[in-house]
Amino acid sequence: MKRKLYFISMIFLLIVNLQCNDKSIENNILSNKRITKEISGNQADTFFIELEKNRFIFASLFQMGIDLYVKIVDPQNNIIHEIDQLKTGPEFISFTTAQSGKYKILVKPTNPIAGTGSYNIGLEKNIKTNHTKEEQVNQLFAEFDKDHNPGAAVAIVHNGNVIFKNGFGSSDIEKNTKINPSTKLNICSIGKQFTAFAIALLEEKGMLSVTDDVRKYIPELNDFGSKITLLDLLNHSSGLREIADLLELSGKSSNGPFSEEDVMKIIYRQKELNFQPGSEYLYCNTGYILLAEVIERITKKDYTEWITENIFKPLEMNNTQFYYDPDNFVTDFAWSYTLERGNYKKELLKKVWYVGAGNVFSTVEDMCSWLINFDYPKLGDKELILKLGKKGNPMNKDGNDTYVYGRVNSKYKGLDYYWHGGGGYGYTAQIIHFPENKFGAIILSNFVYGGVFNRARQIADIYLVDHFPLSENTNSDINREEYVSIKINNILVKSLNLKNYEGTYYSEELDIYYSIFHRGNNLVASNSIVGECSLTHVNGDIFSGDRWYFSNVKFKKSKKNEICEFTITNDRVRNIKFKKTH
Repeated sequence: MKRKLYFISMIFLLIVNLQCNDKSIENNILSNKRITKEISGNQADTFFIELEKNRFIFASLFQMGIDLYVKIVDPQNNIIHEIDQLKTGPEFISFTTAQSGKYKILVKPTNPIAGTGSYNIGLEKNIKTNHTKEEQVNQLFAEFDKDHNPGAAVAIVHNGNVIFKNGFGSSDIEKNTKINPSTKLNICSIGKQFTAFAIALLEEKGMLSVTDDVRKYIPELNDFGSKITLLDLLNHSSGLREIADLLELSGKSSNGPFSEEDVMKIIYRQKELNFQPGSEYLYCNTGYILLAEVIERITKKDYTEWITENIFKPLEMNNTQFYYDPDNFVTDFAWSYTLERGNYKKELLKKVWYVGAGNVFSTVEDMCSWLINFDYPKLGDKELILKLGKKGNPMNKDGNDTYVYGRVNSKYKGLDYYWHGGGGYGYTAQIIHFPENKFGAIILSNFVYGGVFNRARQIADIYLVDHFPLSENTNSDINREEYVSIKINNILVKSLNLKNYEGTYYSEELDIYYSIFHRGNNLVASNSIVGECSLTHVNGDIFSGDRWYFSNVKFKKSKKNEICEFTITNDRVRNIKFKKTH
């Protein structure tokens, strides 16, 4: 029997039932009375709350039809938190006051040209901060620590010691079994760190070089005309297309089930890249799956066996194992949960082959051993650890964040640190490490809205408060920020004849056919396995699909001015070609 959410369901009910027309909303005072407001891309809202020093604040904002960005600004106009983790659903807002005065919560759409959506915001907790650091961490996760709620396991290391570990919520809601520090949870993409470390160990032994062409080890991979190095795979600069998107487009859900054969077959069929290797950063699970294959071919051992023998066992990570098939998975783990109409929904385990790229189940206790090894190497020497920390491929134009060997190198409040996150199948995970302070934290959650990214940094706020060399100041209110406006023509040209686009199209790289036909003012892309995707006209021969992997569809005309193909582009896949067959 499904149980009502203690916390989130109240948000859902209020969203459905509450239409607040109280004129006091105009004052924008954040309180426990929930407020529903409309907002569009060129708008921003500011909420105020008068607070005393040492107060713990927890609020929730539920996004409906629009992706929002939140900033918390203290009385001295310092930005103390920035929140933008989910494109839809709840954003959780929590912070501890360091001084008395008026605080601002600034809300704006992430896309300045977004259409109108709405959100619901309300204050959940305004209580006195606990005294000890351990109590403050427990307070940070208090809303999870209830019966019949999913939750999280948390651990913190400092100077080579585990200084905090605890569990919150249930590993199985129906049985009400509790999450504890030895509960196995999916660390998701954090598992890439083991693959990267393995490559570094093999290079140290002289068994490979990260400058090697991947085709030296996997000749089945297409020759794209440019060398793709192992370092390109490690740092997401290979140009290879993302396997999750390719699976969806080829008719297989990226949530499973799918096998190793399904994955490798579609990778080997690819004929083009997203970009020239080494020229860009674009996160790509495909590269890490190929790195696992390289490890197998060099060591002549199964990847999972080699990692277990050469990484997990030396670090005494005895409760860490790979998952790819429910038939060979052990018990004593936390089920994951998503939301469905205000109820928790258990996610069922499926056969998924992301070996090398993620899907590792571990405990926060085991992951403490992993974190400590970066400060006090038990596996690999100091030279290898230093190599793992070198600047990698820039992830953005300003170059402040770089990706290197399975970790993001960045700064937090003036301190250098490394982090990586993960999410999938209802699990969320976050790991952070401050090498100069020999401090790290790991959060593993079995809830799709675990809020692990912000909570990990708030743990750093609690323990490293006296070590931050810089304050982050803002002299400009969010309402006065300048936006770059991009004008898009959304008007359907009257002379556009949708019948011209109809036909059957085939992708050699995906080995799949799609039928294109029109329905009303839209085109529809249809496949018996994938189903139907509605395509809305944007401009010229460009359409936008209503599925994330069909986000941009561009039709091409032949010399005879007839539609002959279309290409699909999305966040991690560019220009997949579909040729018109008839």
